[in-house]
Amino acid sequence: RLGGRPADARRSGGHLVLDRRWHDGDQIVLHLPMRTTVRTWGADEDSVSVHHGPLTYSLRIEEQWQRSGGTDAWPEYEVRPGSPWNHALDLDPRDPARSLVVERTRARAANPFTQDGTPVRIRARGRRLPGWTTDDQNVLAPLQHSPARTTQPVEQLTLIPAAAARLRITSFPTAGTSATAREWAAVTASFSGVDSPQALLMNAAVEPSGSYDQSVPRFTWWDRTGTEEWVQYAYAEPVRVGAVSVYWYDDTGHGACRVPAAWRLEYRAVDGSWQPAGADADHGTAIDRFNELSFPAVTTTALRITAQLKTGFSGGLLAWRTGP
Repeated sequence: RLGGRPADARRSGGHLVLDRRWHDGDQIVLHLPMRTTVRTWGADEDSVSVHHGPLTYSLRIEEQWQRSGGTDAWPEYEVRPGSPWNHALDLDPRDPARSLVVERTRARAANPFTQDGTPVRIRARGRRLPGWTTDDQNVLAPLQHSPARTTQPVEQLTLIPAAAARLRITSFPTAGTSATAREWAAVTASFSGVDSPQALLMNAAVEPSGSYDQSVPRFTWWDRTGTEEWVQYAYAEPVRVGAVSVYWYDDTGHGACRVPAAWRLEYRAVDGSWQPAGADADHGTAIDRFNELSFPAVTTTALRITAQLKTGFSGGLLAWRTGP
């Protein structure tokens, strides 16, 4: 509206154009549809984002500011989370937006894009997801597929406009307890230099074109050579596993990574010890394909691949999948 009356605006691409002679004191009022919507991102593991009108919302995370360097005139700060952030949204699958409640506050801050100054918040239900962690570089681990299995209790969460948050979670996993929900794994390794083990989570559904596929992330133990190394999946709740598929990384002709001389699979027993799984089965090291290992199913909270690297060479994986 212009001067209290409907304005004659035309659309041009993603813009509205008001082409007129302007005068001092002219006022424009723009009314935007403020519907609450939930968008599913199929290319990002079926994660979801929450929107209210044109704004994308983030989980409200308490911020701990710590001086990390700089000068008094130009200080440097780190911002770290002071409250849990690893939540999956508990949404009605038939109508996700109905699970959200919009709340308007009395905040009248000069800057509405602050945690306390935002006039509109959204209340949501969520569950903690213990398998969603940070990696060895303190970077948020990649999203895994949704819905994520979790038996953690339901909590009330507050969402705020993303611009009001310095620490942001705007792509959320969804929580589930059905047979289609998946256990999330935290991945660690005996050593990771230039290639993070988080690549194995990112490649959970990837079909590499070959063992030297450069189009997908990889995990390697580089620059360790000739040593015994391991990579591990850990689960917050017990899972039942009876098969694994391993796609080895090999850059023969380009670098110093090869398939291992030998490898074994172990699972963590109830007493905390590591026990062999499929010890009598063939442990394949073929390139350019998945090497499958089946064994009597076990219930465990962790799986570990231990590889003996070839003398003078390192090694790694493009993908590691588990199955019942």
